[in-house]
Amino acid sequence: MFEPLETSVDSANNTVTGETAHFSKFVVFDVRNWATNYESERPANGTDSDEIQPLDVVFIIDSSGSMQSNDPQEFRKRASKEFVGALVDGDRAGVVDFDSNAFVSQELTTDFGRVNASIQRLDASGGTDIGDGVQQANQHFAAQSNSSRGQFAILLTDGQGNGGRAEAQTAADRGTTIYTIGFGGANGDKLQDIAQTTGGNYTYVDSASDLPQVFSRVADDIGAQDTDGDTIPDVAERRGVPTGQGLIQTDPYNNDTDGDGISDQVELGRSTSFEDLRAIRNGESNATAIEQAQAQTIISTMDAAGYNLSNVSARIYLEPDSDLISAQVAYQAGNGGHAGKLHSSG
Repeated sequence: MFEPLETSVDSANNTVTGETAHFSKFVVFDVRNWATNYESERPANGTDSDEIQPLDVVFIIDSSGSMQSNDPQEFRKRASKEFVGALVDGDRAGVVDFDSNAFVSQELTTDFGRVNASIQRLDASGGTDIGDGVQQANQHFAAQSNSSRGQFAILLTDGQGNGGRAEAQTAADRGTTIYTIGFGGANGDKLQDIAQTTGGNYTYVDSASDLPQVFSRVADDIGAQDTDGDTIPDVAERRGVPTGQGLIQTDPYNNDTDGDGISDQVELGRSTSFEDLRAIRNGESNATAIEQAQAQTIISTMDAAGYNLSNVSARIYLEPDSDLISAQVAYQAGNGGHAGKLHSSG
């Protein structure tokens, strides 16, 4: 059983720092639910269009008094920090704290430790002014970001609140996408309108304990880029493409990771959807016992790697080419020495 720790990554010094109150064995995983600390080499013939657009993400988080009863275990903080841990070098994050009024508690920064500290300082008092929260985010994006960066906001609230719709139109006009998450007594109609106006999605959760799962889905939506055009999302290539031989990390900047002239998509071989894989695991498709066991192993490996099993869009490749598996070791060695990223299913 693995227990994730709150961590911060110092890419410049190649260090990961975390705190724990107990003694056990510890391991650093290079997966989405922990900070990604490798840098990919762009191919020699790459162009500017091959670059992944860096992201600016602002958390607009409700800190009104009702949070004391609706989220006493502070799942909103845990979920936000896990999202921060999924950002990569070049991305930035910031925090808007709102209750009866709103303010930028952390400006956009690449220092994710400072972002996590700002999230941890969120309290629970006052009313709920959603409009002011969105307005503060809009003004901060206007002052600190530009069109070269993807601009996203995550609005979390448990209340009805004032305003929001007009401020959402302003966000949409300047290209900011807002994902809204509501629970408790949240105004679902308003949050739905804000999300739709800006091109985001609205999610209502029955319990604050579901927030980490919802934030994970938002992270998948925001990170669904395919820089090298091999039909494999960049986030899957970084985290590890799920296969019958474990997770295989491929190069998101190069559709031919092993340089043999055959694309990664072809070498990954036959694929299936997660729904079909789960049907195999459950014995719903005349699968053999061996196939059921393999499906269970793949699903368990994906779960350990941080995939949100309630909303998996990635394809699962059942019979990857052995050349691609071998190439992964060399690729990892050239990108921070992350040997062992391949989780064997055998």
